[in-house]
Amino acid sequence: MIDFKVKSLTPIWSGDIEGKSERLRQTSIVGSLRYFGEAILRGFDIYICPIVYNGDYKDNSLKKCIYKKEKHLSSICAGCYIWGTTNWQKQVRISFDNYSSISPTNFQDNNRWISEVLGKGNINFKAIWITNASISFIPLNTYNTEDILDTENYIHLLMKTIKELGHIGAKARAGFGFVDIEGIDEQKVKKSIGELKSLRRNIFRDENKNNDIYRMLSNIRMFVRLDFKIQDTNKFLGSLSNTFTFKGRPTMRIPRDINEFYLKIPNGFYIKYFLRKKLKRDYPYMFGSKSNGSLVYSSHIIKEGNDYKFRVIIEFQERLRSDFVSAIKTTLAQAGCIFEKEVTFEKGVLS
Repeated sequence: MIDFKVKSLTPIWSGDIEGKSERLRQTSIVGSLRYFGEAILRGFDIYICPIVYNGDYKDNSLKKCIYKKEKHLSSICAGCYIWGTTNWQKQVRISFDNYSSISPTNFQDNNRWISEVLGKGNINFKAIWITNASISFIPLNTYNTEDILDTENYIHLLMKTIKELGHIGAKARAGFGFVDIEGIDEQKVKKSIGELKSLRRNIFRDENKNNDIYRMLSNIRMFVRLDFKIQDTNKFLGSLSNTFTFKGRPTMRIPRDINEFYLKIPNGFYIKYFLRKKLKRDYPYMFGSKSNGSLVYSSHIIKEGNDYKFRVIIEFQERLRSDFVSAIKTTLAQAGCIFEKEVTFEKGVLS
């Protein structure tokens, strides 16, 4: 059994049958683990099928894996080997312990659009706060594949990646799910990196990775995390408030007290859409459309002592754009924020 301690930096959204989030749903957590687990494998140029992509596949090679006994591991990709697919069970069992440290936290937002998205029309809604829970992974070892990929080492690399660049649960683009994780073994992280670099790819399914749809799938080397501290809270809240106006009147109520904004409002929404208002004209493809999701999202505010901070995550699809990163830094500096650090897979996980 592999154990980690998890603590929320921002509340977690795990949904339920009504689309709300009043309790922890393990399926939502596992879904986000798989998302980042596959993004890591793509980062090492390993073919991973688009099992979570909802597009219309015109190329048969882009369909999800189906395990076929006569072809064995060559019928599934490395991601499906670990996380499961049709006719093949996942290689790890996942569970949470210490549920006493998992509790709902209340939000309230009078903005009609946000209440529809998060509260199903109700201005009061909840998300999950974790203070000190254990997440456990049990490798099932259906087959002895340690000479190919050690599952335990890979899990340590996955948890470090989520701590530095990712989230758990759903609606990260609305600010939820950022966590701190304890129990990561750096030696196992390094071993996993070495294993992935030398993975015998002919054992697993391998297909064309130059297809347009494949390039749209998440690759961890294309993630950038930017950390900011709110230096001037009045200027910050005023900048957000002044952005959401129509004919000089505010269209979104933003509290003028930073602690109220931090405690009661799903503020990641507001930070993200502040950036969208400021930058979409110059970078329209980064902020999404009706057919494509946004590649930019902000965490909710994270309180550290007396400081209020947040993270902006950018998920590029083709190459890192230094001009876009600079534009975000400049925009937030003008809104009273201080840039603290930049984290990428190379400078944060691999280093």
